[in-house]
Amino acid sequence: MALPFLNTTPKKALGLHIGASQIRVVEIERGKADLMLTNIGWIETPSEAYVGSHLENPSIIAGAVSRLLASRNIRTKRVLATIDANDTIARTILLPSMAKKDLRKAIIFEMEASLPSTGEENILDYQVLRVFENPEDNSEQVSVLILSTQRQNTVAVAEAMTQADLKPVAIDLTPVASFRAEKRSDTYLENGEDLIIITINDRCTDLTIINQGNVRFVRSLPIGSANILDAIGEKPLFNDVVDRLAKEQEKEHEPADEPEDEVKAFDPFGGSDAPSPFAGSAGQPMMMDKDEKPGIGRIESLITELADETLNTMRYGQSIGKEQTDVKYAMLNGYFPYKEEFISSLKEKLGQDVYPGDPFSSLDLTSPGLEEELIDRFAPNFSAACGLALRGVGEYE
Repeated sequence: MALPFLNTTPKKALGLHIGASQIRVVEIERGKADLMLTNIGWIETPSEAYVGSHLENPSIIAGAVSRLLASRNIRTKRVLATIDANDTIARTILLPSMAKKDLRKAIIFEMEASLPSTGEENILDYQVLRVFENPEDNSEQVSVLILSTQRQNTVAVAEAMTQADLKPVAIDLTPVASFRAEKRSDTYLENGEDLIIITINDRCTDLTIINQGNVRFVRSLPIGSANILDAIGEKPLFNDVVDRLAKEQEKEHEPADEPEDEVKAFDPFGGSDAPSPFAGSAGQPMMMDKDEKPGIGRIESLITELADETLNTMRYGQSIGKEQTDVKYAMLNGYFPYKEEFISSLKEKLGQDVYPGDPFSSLDLTSPGLEEELIDRFAPNFSAACGLALRGVGEYE
């Protein structure tokens, strides 16, 4: 039992987003007045860790996580992890408002009736989204998100954290964690509580409809950053960007030499000084069809498919229940190339305002060692990990 004068709120926590291509980590510390971002990092996921979409080798993930934490000098043990929505069946149900004990029984009954069995293959869970008044009869109702996920992946993630000498607290759903981070963002506070969050993960994209500040509907598409990067013939080059920044810092302390032509790494988020991703080994443009545009044109069909499925999801979300969900704008999270061009193209196809994710905007970013340029460029890719860490320091339950 904790003594009343002791502060039991965790001071530090890690959010760990384990994807098929990347492992991302965010560390947040609770200060006296503000929440501080103290560390971010990433590492490529070892290819042998996954067999298809299943995490089959947690020990390999544990090794990668240990290397990542050591490289960032992270010693925090309290950790929350996430699984992507493509490994989860998510449905929203409505129930009459009732006592908490009775509500739990009713939810479990509905889960068993609506979702796959509770045998060894699946784990069932739920989250109460909101309590509201039915406009037809003024009765109070409860909206509940019910979930079913494969036991194998969940247990493997937990094992990987334990083998990495971490203390797992919870495993969350990627779109829910992503929204948790964005609830504090300037973009969300300025544009309102009715939106759709598009989170591009490694092998899937989560579409999350938010209505009146609550998760209303979650859907997962088989389109991920791996598809996009395959189309442009590139890999995530975070480490290349880090290396470039480190070399620039070293050069500041070196005597001036004769100027040399510098070959810079391709920046997947776009940049005026980045070479074309279609340049050959000698720097010459690769052959393209006469109708093919450089840059964003290479993935135009993928953006069109993403926009079409997003519009379908918005229409479906509007038809759930008696209340209509009016999506006012879209927020884009995850990993995507050609930052401004990607957003502009998606905005045109959706006919909606689209904003990049902004998960760190409400945090204190003055911690030593944080690279402002990296945070500015890659913040949307860490939305889920940030949301997990926020929950870990008691910001959201």
